[in-house]
Amino acid sequence: MHHKTFFHLFILGIILLGNIENSNAQFLKKLKDKVSKSVTETVDKISSKKNEKNPHQPNTQNENKETSQTSTNSKSVKQQTQEIDYSDIYTIKSPYPEFKSIHLQAHNDLPRFGSHNPYYFKNRYGGQGVNRTKNTLLTNGYNSYGSLITMHFLESYFKDIDRTSLTFLDRSNTSNTKDIHSNIAQRELLKAAYGLATESIIKTFFCDMKNNSKCTSSSYAIWGGHRSPKDEFEEQEKYTTYVDKHLDKLRKWSKDFFENGTQTGYFVNRHKWGTSYDFDAQGYWTSIFPNNFHKGHCYRFTGEEAFFFEFLPITNYGNKHLNQMTDPNSYYPLILLKMNVEAAEALTIKKPEFVYSATKVKIKFKTLNDSQVHSPLVEFTYHLLNPVIEFFEDIQLTKKIGEITLEKGVYKKRN
Repeated sequence: MHHKTFFHLFILGIILLGNIENSNAQFLKKLKDKVSKSVTETVDKISSKKNEKNPHQPNTQNENKETSQTSTNSKSVKQQTQEIDYSDIYTIKSPYPEFKSIHLQAHNDLPRFGSHNPYYFKNRYGGQGVNRTKNTLLTNGYNSYGSLITMHFLESYFKDIDRTSLTFLDRSNTSNTKDIHSNIAQRELLKAAYGLATESIIKTFFCDMKNNSKCTSSSYAIWGGHRSPKDEFEEQEKYTTYVDKHLDKLRKWSKDFFENGTQTGYFVNRHKWGTSYDFDAQGYWTSIFPNNFHKGHCYRFTGEEAFFFEFLPITNYGNKHLNQMTDPNSYYPLILLKMNVEAAEALTIKKPEFVYSATKVKIKFKTLNDSQVHSPLVEFTYHLLNPVIEFFEDIQLTKKIGEITLEKGVYKKRN
């Protein structure tokens, strides 16, 4: 009896042990499969991400190594070009967090207009590179500067702006002054709003968040972002919401630009340096405003281009200079830049293609020209604040080579 009981227990133990081992084996197999699947998925994800970043990247050890080195070098170059030196930048801080500050090029702590420094540099291959980050910052800065100036002097147009709906012109209202004003003001607002928008504002008002966040661009800004087909209801909603929240702040800020109708700054000109040294006169003969032939790199916007169309001096030396330059008998004469022989020889060895002049000026609002009904122009004049015009061999305006004092200007008729 005891033997039978022991035998039955022995057989039961073997069965249980087998079941446990079988259960463990199944558990371990499941665990192994799960881990294997997880690892495979992780590897696939990593591989997929790599392929997304480098879709044409060959899978060879040497080429991967070369790609890795190129990537490192690209990051180095990118980091180098993205660094911004603000020492020659004039910053107009935004009084409101939803608008970006404005950056202009500077000279002697004042805004610089006319010919600008394009920020070329020698790249790692010995060629010419451009600091695109800094150039973009300043291009946007000058455009926004021009937009706020325009907004300031289009005050009467902004008083007529329709705050509840976008104004479109057609045959029914093309002669309606208020609608014309509203349409023009809305166009100017769109440029200013996009140019000054922070990233948050761009996402809110200039992106189509319903369709992959497709955003507008600086070349073609549109409320609510680009859509296909166009959603006029969304465009209207974004416009009216922006106007309600931000327009009054923008208009208030625009009053700070050209306060009292004037702006002090420097007018910079580029001069072709191919003339011969005049040993008798002890200097070089050069062109000078108001007849400038070589303007050079410019961060273009309508306002800045309009600044220097009309030289209207208010001082004796300024008027004397204008009389010399507009004398019909001399037809915009050359003016002498005095320089001793040693300095001239040193400059000749460097063989500069251009030299640059900087003149301290005051720009003054003249009038709002609305002769073209649908394209009003803000016009300005400028006069001199200093009779001394400084000349530099570099576009950074750091290496002075001489100066002209208009109170003692020496002129020569062109050949």
